[in-house]
Amino acid sequence: MPNRPLLALSLASLSLLAACGSGPPRTPNPKKPIAERRAIEIIARAMKKERLTPAEGRDVKIQSGATVHMDVAVADRKFGVAYLTENDLGADADAIPKKDPKRPKALVLAEGGSKVETDTKMLILFDKDYLSDDEIGEDHQSTSITAEAALERDVRDFVVQAKAKSWD
Repeated sequence: MPNRPLLALSLASLSLLAACGSGPPRTPNPKKPIAERRAIEIIARAMKKERLTPAEGRDVKIQSGATVHMDVAVADRKFGVAYLTENDLGADADAIPKKDPKRPKALVLAEGGSKVETDTKMLILFDKDYLSDDEIGEDHQSTSITAEAALERDVRDFVVQAKAKSWD
């Protein structure tokens, strides 16, 4: 016959342990990418920190045949940065270079494909890689400060590479 006081004490202990839990799991806050206008400001600022002059963007036909809008070009140089949103992808989405799943942190580069732009180099950034959850709730897993810092880092890494390889 089981010892009733011991059984009661064990059940009470288990219920206390269960009450100490963190409650039901919460759904994560929805994340949203850095707005394109803000991203362009961050890209230009990163270029200025590297002593380059940001210039007006332009459309560039890349080697795959897609036309990509370079959001921020570099004055007197043939390289720049495209920040692509879902709306930017459109019909040419399949012809735009993708991230290598084996190297998700690697930068995506494209080269000009027309005679005029054969030596144009472009960093392609995807807005979905720069997400934050600042807008809702108080428990943030990825802040806008973190997303913006990652964007600036990627641009500066590209610029350092461009300078090292003497891209004009």
